[in-house]
Amino acid sequence: MGTGQMMLVVGALALFATIALMVNQTLLNNRVETLQTQAGLMAAAIGQGRLEALAAGGYDALSTGVQIDTVSTSFAAFRCSTRVDYVQPTAPEVPVGTATSLKRIAVTVTNEYLTAPITLRTLAGDY
Repeated sequence: MGTGQMMLVVGALALFATIALMVNQTLLNNRVETLQTQAGLMAAAIGQGRLEALAAGGYDALSTGVQIDTVSTSFAAFRCSTRVDYVQPTAPEVPVGTATSLKRIAVTVTNEYLTAPITLRTLAGDY
């Protein structure tokens, strides 16, 4: 085999190795994105379920403060943090220290596969 042919073989092998690495990287990125999407959907479902269950209990059943627990699924374990605060109707994003007729419920779900926590909020009133 001549020098020119050897250079072509080395170049072809280098090109093949580069393409193989790019394909593997694409497959890995696809798997990571799939896991993050599945975790996001599961976290949203867990948070929505927790939020609906708390809101269905009514205003009087909601005690203010923070509650943290872990929800285990067949997919993974999710850390669920529930915070209930008194708020004013004119400023529902700002918690107040005194009892009012409105409470804000915030459920935050985290997981190792999520890039950021998912937080869902609603208001419950004593009306």
